[in-house]
Amino acid sequence: MTTEKTQTRSIADTAFVVAPENPIRIKLIRTDDFDSWLTALDAQASSWVQRQGFVAKPNQWASLDDSAGEMIVVGWDGTDNIASLGSLPLDLPEGDYQLLDAVSDLQVTGWGLGSYQFSRYKQPTRQAARLLIPADNNAASIINICTATCLTRDLINTPAQDMAPSHLEAEVTALAEQFEAQCQITRGDELLDLECGAIHAVGRAADDAPRLIDLTWGDPEHPKVTLVGKGVTFDSGGLDIKPPNAMRWMKKDMGGAANVIGLAYLIMAQALPVRLRVLVPAAENAIAGNAFRPGDVLHTHKGLTVEIDNTDAEGRLLLCDALSIACEDKPELIFDYATLTGAARAAVGAELSAMFCNHDGLAADLHQHGDEIDDPLWRMPLHQGYNFMIESKIADVVNSAASPYAGAITAGLFLQKFVDHDRWVHFDINAFNTRSRPGRPEGGEAMGLRAVYNYLAATYGGLIAAIAQDATSRQVLMLAWMDRTAIERTIEQGQVWYFSRSRNTYWRKGESSGHTQQLKSMAFDCDGDAVLLEVNQTGPACHTDRPHCFYLQVQGQQVVVTSDPVMPEIYFHNTLSGKKELFTPIDPERVTVYVCGPTVYNFVHIGNGRPAVVFDVLTRLLRSIYPHVSYARNVTDIDDKINAAALANGEPIQALADRFTSAYEKDMTTLGVIPPDVAPRATHHIDEIVAMIEELIASGHAYANEGHVLFDVPSDPSYGSLSRRSLEDMLDGARVEVAPYKKDPKDFVLWKPSSKEQPGWPSPWGVGRPGWHIECSAMIRKHLGRSIDIHGGGSDLTFPHHENEAAQSRCANHTPDYVRYWLHNGMLTMGGEKMSKSVGNVHTIHELAEQYSGEVLRYALLAGQYRSPLAWSDDLIQQAQSSLDSLYQALRDKPVDAEETKDFSQLDSSAFPEAVVAALCDDLNTPEALAAMHELAADLQKADNQTAIQSARQRLLAGGWLLGLLAQDAETYFTAAGGELGAGDLSADEIDALVEARNAARANKDFAGADQIRDQLAAAGIELEDLREGTRWRRN
Repeated sequence: MTTEKTQTRSIADTAFVVAPENPIRIKLIRTDDFDSWLTALDAQASSWVQRQGFVAKPNQWASLDDSAGEMIVVGWDGTDNIASLGSLPLDLPEGDYQLLDAVSDLQVTGWGLGSYQFSRYKQPTRQAARLLIPADNNAASIINICTATCLTRDLINTPAQDMAPSHLEAEVTALAEQFEAQCQITRGDELLDLECGAIHAVGRAADDAPRLIDLTWGDPEHPKVTLVGKGVTFDSGGLDIKPPNAMRWMKKDMGGAANVIGLAYLIMAQALPVRLRVLVPAAENAIAGNAFRPGDVLHTHKGLTVEIDNTDAEGRLLLCDALSIACEDKPELIFDYATLTGAARAAVGAELSAMFCNHDGLAADLHQHGDEIDDPLWRMPLHQGYNFMIESKIADVVNSAASPYAGAITAGLFLQKFVDHDRWVHFDINAFNTRSRPGRPEGGEAMGLRAVYNYLAATYGGLIAAIAQDATSRQVLMLAWMDRTAIERTIEQGQVWYFSRSRNTYWRKGESSGHTQQLKSMAFDCDGDAVLLEVNQTGPACHTDRPHCFYLQVQGQQVVVTSDPVMPEIYFHNTLSGKKELFTPIDPERVTVYVCGPTVYNFVHIGNGRPAVVFDVLTRLLRSIYPHVSYARNVTDIDDKINAAALANGEPIQALADRFTSAYEKDMTTLGVIPPDVAPRATHHIDEIVAMIEELIASGHAYANEGHVLFDVPSDPSYGSLSRRSLEDMLDGARVEVAPYKKDPKDFVLWKPSSKEQPGWPSPWGVGRPGWHIECSAMIRKHLGRSIDIHGGGSDLTFPHHENEAAQSRCANHTPDYVRYWLHNGMLTMGGEKMSKSVGNVHTIHELAEQYSGEVLRYALLAGQYRSPLAWSDDLIQQAQSSLDSLYQALRDKPVDAEETKDFSQLDSSAFPEAVVAALCDDLNTPEALAAMHELAADLQKADNQTAIQSARQRLLAGGWLLGLLAQDAETYFTAAGGELGAGDLSADEIDALVEARNAARANKDFAGADQIRDQLAAAGIELEDLREGTRWRRN
């Protein structure tokens, strides 16, 4: 018998697509809005829609072409559920699709669930239509939920020939290997040694031995959650044999185990911080000479004896042993799933999960979370008055009530006798769709899986706190894993954990006492079994970046628990308003930043490096506060300057652009700039540019004339709001020779024709190339969305580039708030003039890097407030060199033996020095942040023991990471200072050899020779420092 794992296809590939080429657009039409929408169409489009019979009923669709190409319109009743998009994957033609409307994670999940086809034995007749998950949705969570559900479906749909107990074992074992969990199997007669007589009895007649599958995963100190799933892989009914029509569908009798396996996959894939245990008692209820019989009495793991009234009530026998074992571990929660009784189907039908629970609060919470995620539950009573139905005259209990009534309730009461736990949930599910519905195809189904996961994620996704007072009346914060409603109970039980914000780890008192050094801002006190952590009353207590976190803030004698993070407030000077404003992102879960990058026709000068460095610091700050920051910096590789440079060099245009793009990226590495998440190039976005121009023409904001397309400036009443210029001011006093193809002198080019010598692309207006401004608009919309949080660039771009960009994006995207915060850095000047290639007063970055380290250049760029002009000079660089030397000197003077954190990119703002964070949160006040760094360096120099030194070094290094400084080892910095080695420079090995020769001369009292070597090194720019432990050298 083979035991191969079920080959579940990846939902990520079959239902969703990451980077589709020319996806078909989907527009949702609310049923209530259909008439007004239809009226707004032109006559031809309206007629075409009506001929297709489209009236916007839910899941009804029709095709419709517009100026941007093919589009699908889909009816929607406005509800947020699985069904909204659930029928589309197998109804729409094969292909890739993109939604034009914002939708919930639940609706996108419905698409994934609706794409399911069971294909183990028969190839599907078609592929599912694939959807590009919108950027605003949680793609990873959606894919994991869909994958877990489809895994459950596959297991249930697989016939018993390929889903025996050994196959279930293989499934769980493979899951354990995937997530590095532990798995223990107890098979056959070994069950008797474990005192699991009930599991053994049910499966002993089958060729494939019964077994108990036991998986554990997660940190042993995390809250314990146990899942138990009935694994009857086929149920003949035993000697109380089923009729053929009932036996036909008994392959699904392991649906409880399938749901538990799917839920376990989801918990582990989402890295939920729990200690998970999965118990699957697996057996086939077969008929043979050694099958258990009606009237037998079985001995169970709990010690209770069970009289067999009905061998077809075997599922509860598997569960009773497994539940007894589950309770021994004392978990916080126990959930069991089973396709247990036809009575449950009679009570709630096949499409609801019947739920039995011995805790009212837990049951209410599960109901709520099931409704939230469209996985409805229905609580059934554990009516204790019916216990008489399962009384036995010869044993402790009988496995099946003789009464034809209350079958689901008596089954629940039977299981309750084996549960010594006050938070237990039993699901009696059908695990099978008897009909196809949107997102829920006929066949095996996950029921109650998403509801329980939703509850677990909300309950254990973060830390909750309660306020107490110690003997000295100091206010303290008690941290614990708990439900919102269980704060008092948890404190009484002393379930208290340490929490390390910088390491994002948790542990009990005494388990890892050395790590308590990470909680420097908190003082420890003990009160009995509890650990009290004193915190700043006005600041944030803590937060993690896990999904579904709770966030805490101490206010007086209360802890306020919210779903929003308590974060440092950031203020930026917004060019649009001319004021310093509190930064409030559109979506705190995904902050979007775009910065205008270089036009690649030559090496960039140091002035071009300023915005790259400034907005690199900005991005580092944002990433320390928000869970996800999407940062894009473009490359303009279409421009007349590029064309002219290529012609002058006798070089192909694209080759020149590629060469200087690579040079720019190398310069950014020199300056310590972290690469953006995406660096879009204009030449790679011609289709998006053309599509946006077509939209502007269609909406009356642009027009074509003589091969050109121009933006109609008077059509945008907000034009001029960014630069605060009126339309009249833009032309006042100027002699403007208006091009004949312009309607208005202020109109600007979106598309222009190309000659044979110029780069060009086909378009509806002929072969041409885009104007400069439209490039950024199109790339932002593709990679970041129709509205973004922050747009950065040099102050010289405010007008006309950013003004024009904002106008065309407002009109194309139909949003007044294209950019919330415009940030502009001041220009570098030399000799009182702006640094510019046209003026000729420039120093390229790669030339400067031959004389100075990139880190010194970065320090110099950060020495002034970013919005002000910065006078670039040799004195500025020398000051930066001296200042940076002093920071590295502190690190050099105070070394540590212990391993240090070097990568601070995953830590939240609480792990960074408060003074540095506060300065940067005040409109990126880098001069103040650098001053704070020198205070930290002074603290390090004062530290007098290893613990204090290690702590002070970490604070200094963490502040340095925010600013992009101190990334090198101190010795490496000093021995490599001064930029790249020139042809006549001494190598480090040569310097070391001369230092050694000097030391030898001194030892031999040849002081004249020693001085000669010192002078030789000084002439080469090498400074020596004689210390007790030896001689150190550095390059000047």
